[in-house]
Amino acid sequence: MKNPIPDVLENSPKVWISLTAFILLVPSFAFSGLALISTRHKLGSEESNNTVLVDFEIAADTDILFRHIGPTLANFGVPGTLPDPVLEVYDATNNMIGSNDHWGDAANAAEMVTASAAVGAFVLDSASSDAALLMPLGPGKYRVKIFSDTGVSGTSISEVYATSPRTVLFKTISIEASGNSPIGRPYPGFLNVFGSSSIMIRALGVGPGASSDPSITVQNPDSTIVISNDNWDDGPDAALINPLSTAVGFSPLLVPGSSDSAVLIDSLEPGVYIILNPSDGRIRIEIADVTSEIEPEPIVDPLIGGASLPGFEDWFHSDWFGYYGTAFAPWLLHIEHGAIYRHPDSTNASLFIYDDAMSAWWWTNEGIYPSLYRFTDGSWLWYQEWSKNPRWFINLSKGGWESW
Repeated sequence: MKNPIPDVLENSPKVWISLTAFILLVPSFAFSGLALISTRHKLGSEESNNTVLVDFEIAADTDILFRHIGPTLANFGVPGTLPDPVLEVYDATNNMIGSNDHWGDAANAAEMVTASAAVGAFVLDSASSDAALLMPLGPGKYRVKIFSDTGVSGTSISEVYATSPRTVLFKTISIEASGNSPIGRPYPGFLNVFGSSSIMIRALGVGPGASSDPSITVQNPDSTIVISNDNWDDGPDAALINPLSTAVGFSPLLVPGSSDSAVLIDSLEPGVYIILNPSDGRIRIEIADVTSEIEPEPIVDPLIGGASLPGFEDWFHSDWFGYYGTAFAPWLLHIEHGAIYRHPDSTNASLFIYDDAMSAWWWTNEGIYPSLYRFTDGSWLWYQEWSKNPRWFINLSKGGWESW
């Protein structure tokens, strides 16, 4: 997805949530979650507004791309850009683990170009003083510190990308900056192709010069309002905000009667959304995908052991048998095997299947799959997992490959 730079650099103080799709290659299902954060800010020369903090958490090993861009913005007609952006990355113990102030000097600058293209980020001038890092990170919480190397004020944008969004997404993200200069537009991307995501957003006044009355308005690009809040405990989901905050690790909990804001958007459909957050002081915007926290426990298919997929009626996933639909049970629609008939006498320990494409019965179970015993000719087969249209099998009894 390409960055919407002309929109990002408008003068109104906004936070963007944008769309990024991440499709599981086989089978064709998608993950939902937060995959990108990009913040526009005007860094000042005063201590109260010369630093932006971006915090995030990931659950698995992945490469993260960081960019703090000032000079290249001039190519888009932006006046008064920050001349010498800097970024620093800290781990959960506040140890600095990476820093950069001239991206082209990095040993892996060529890999950063490739990674930027892969996530749809615009190209940086090769000789610019923009800052960027591409780092492998493990599970945990991290902080990015965004500031000016010279102390000179100017407009810049900061970006944090998950470069392996098919498998690793941000669990939570937050942005802290002064509202006296517009905080900019973080636009965390999320998409669930066949379903939807539940998103919680909090806005809090923090630190010296804290905003006295932060608010949140979420709208579509055509300015249609999705939801808004000015005082968190006036919202319809106020009772869920603090328990969900505890579940995802947000602190402090919101105090009843405070002027902080929070919204919970259940089953937010895929699309591009804008968060308006006018502020007269320092503010922290916190965003979390809370889908897993509010979804009911999955239903378990007793015969194969597959767990139901949230938002997908009659679809299940088994750790050993893969994805399958049960809408026409006992006929199943398997993501690789296609239309198969599960014999009513089957159990998880003894699964008897009629394979429509093969016109044959076969037997398997969790302990031996992807090996199958075909009753028609008494052959043992080994299925090449993930193959489909056609599926490939090794005939262990007769030797050689066969396809169906």
